[in-house]
Formats: sequence, structure tokens, C-alpha cells
Amino acid sequence: MITTEQIWNTLYLSKYKSYLSDLLVVKYQKYDRGINLFLAICSSSSIAAWAVWDEFSFFWSIIIVASQVITVLKPYFPHNKYYTEYNKRSVEFSLISTELEILFRQLATAETDIKRIRTIEFDFNNLLRRLNKADEMGTDVIILVSEEMRNAAEQSTIEYLSNYTI
Repeated sequence: MITTEQIWNTLYLSKYKSYLSDLLVVKYQKYDRGINLFLAICSSSSIAAWAVWDEFSFFWSIIIVASQVITVLKPYFPHNKYYTEYNKRSVEFSLISTELEILFRQLATAETDIKRIRTIEFDFNNLLRRLNKADEMGTDVIILVSEEMRNAAEQSTIEYLSNYTI
């Protein structure tokens, strides 16, 4: 038989993964923004540099070559894939968390209604399957998450769930 503690623990995990995914999205957005900014500056400065090309030709050549190499390699940088993947995961974890919150409240008020408890248990098992599926990443993906990021996600989870009682 399902307990509020089981739902609570799963809710905690789902909310934590949602916050962690949000932080990873921000991290990879910064990478992408930084690369795009560098390319934009290189493109603009290389055009403007024609006026002083003779004085700093080696410097400008390096900037142009670097921007061209980055432009060619950018589709192969993994941060775009990570950004997209973690954005999807964040949304899914958030939806699962919301549904778990509903189940938590329903179970707390179900008391002894066995039929209602069985329905909640069935819904909970479906959410567990969704949570496990959302947590899967390809074998080619290796993500390093800093301790600071983990702590920030945990703190956000604790703050969010502090309104609940088991």
C-alpha cells in the first residue's frame, strides 16, 4: 500500500531534479551566449579592422581564423545538445512534481477509501515510470555538476517543500 512518505520522497527527488535541470539550462545558455557574442564581435571587428589592417594584421588574422573555426565547429559543441535536453527534462520534472503534489494531497485526505488509495497508487507508479524515463540520458552524454550547483538545487527544493508536512 502506498504511503505519503513514498510520494514525499519521490516529490523531493523530482523537484530537486527539476531545479538542477534549470541550473544546467542556465549554465549551457551562458556558454552558447558567450560563443555567439564572441562570433558577433569578431565579425563586426573584422569589418571595422580594415581601416587599421596594416598595423595589426597578425592580430586580426588570428581573430578571423578563430571565429571561422568556431563557426564551423559550433554545431558539434555539446552544450547545444545539453541545453535542449535539460530544458525538456526540466519541464517534465516540473510537471511530474506538480502531479506528485496533487497525489500527496489526495492520499492525505483518502483516509480509508481503498478504491481511491489504489487509484492514487496506480497514478503514482505511472509517475515513477515517467520520472525514470525523464532521467535517462544518452550514453554519449557526460555531465559534470558542481557541488555548488547541487547545493543550490537542494536548497531550492527544501525551500519549496517547506510548506508541506508529512
